[in-house]
Amino acid sequence: MDYFKGIVQVSFAVGSTYTVGDYARMHVTTAATAIDYNAPVDNIQYPLFGKSNQSGIFGFGQGTFGKHNFGTIEGRNISGYGNIAFGNTPFGRGSAYVTVNYEALTPNKYNFAFSVYDVAGNVHSGTPDEDSAYVCLRPKRPNPLKRSSYNNGTTTIIFTV
Repeated sequence: MDYFKGIVQVSFAVGSTYTVGDYARMHVTTAATAIDYNAPVDNIQYPLFGKSNQSGIFGFGQGTFGKHNFGTIEGRNISGYGNIAFGNTPFGRGSAYVTVNYEALTPNKYNFAFSVYDVAGNVHSGTPDEDSAYVCLRPKRPNPLKRSSYNNGTTTIIFTV
């Protein structure tokens, strides 16, 4: 049976243990199978920070607050909130989240997960949890039936598609 496709939007908040250059890959299975973290659903790398996935808002060090002397402290030749290690975390760079749209083609219960990698391609331990969603899709309208023949003696109608 053919179905109209459905879009599932999957998001997760980027934790403070990740840095700029880290990325995520999405994994999807149906309810009957476990997620295989060695087989992402596609080869797309979703950056954890940056405009390419529209994630994040300005953080303490990068926003207006961090651009003045308290954030940069350029006049005193020391690093401010926005430039020290503290400022390179999501707290300093901004709160970020990754959102991916998945196209479901059949109704089912789907399991979703992300695996997160550092800039060198090493998988992070403690990646975000798995989550599930039931996807209900409307079937497409079937082809119309055509009357093929009619038997008056048995009052039987034969239809074809």
